[in-house]
Amino acid sequence: MRDRANAAILSASCKLFALVMPLYPAALRNEFGPDMAEVFEQQIRDESAQRGFIGVVRVWFGVARDVAHSAVPTYVDWRRLVVPVLSLVASFLLFAFFFTVSSLATRCVK
Repeated sequence: MRDRANAAILSASCKLFALVMPLYPAALRNEFGPDMAEVFEQQIRDESAQRGFIGVVRVWFGVARDVAHSAVPTYVDWRRLVVPVLSLVASFLLFAFFFTVSSLATRCVK
């Protein structure tokens, strides 16, 4: 039963990784694509055998980190996102501050 579950996880992970591969820069993909897929499959296989589902999650966190460092910067101009992100964070902090003050004032009045 566990072997079938591991095989299903391995198959699904490899198919999902194939969908993630186009996010990597074309030069990297063209030169190392098959090697990347092979290393990923081996990592999933090893981690699944050693640590089970937690191991698979660890490999996927590594893939997410790798995509964020190598793939996302080619598609996103972070300089354009600085002002909107800072504005969103500032708005959230102001809302949290006023909500907290309002809650405290309401409790003191009662």
